[in-house]
Amino acid sequence: MITADDIALDKRGIRIPDPKSGKLSKFIPWGLLNREKILPNLDKITGRNRDFNFEVFYVRKTIDGNKLEKLYPSQREALKAIDIFLIRSGRDPQHILQKS
Repeated sequence: MITADDIALDKRGIRIPDPKSGKLSKFIPWGLLNREKILPNLDKITGRNRDFNFEVFYVRKTIDGNKLEKLYPSQREALKAIDIFLIRSGRDPQHILQKS
């Protein structure tokens, strides 16, 4: 199983470990990945590499010139990261860390 920590983010795609090929990693361009938009700044990325399926959540958000661009293993962790980024930027959280 490939986890989000094993996957490296690149401008043109992602790099995933590929030990069976003899290389440390394999580059997969964005065009070959299944990308499903969940929110305006959150995408679910799924794919397959040989015997391994992978699913990660890609966050890309910019506030006042500060960028958050990272892969997370679950949707909850991705939404929490967005909320923490909003709080650090002086905004109110919108997803998980909202006050009831």
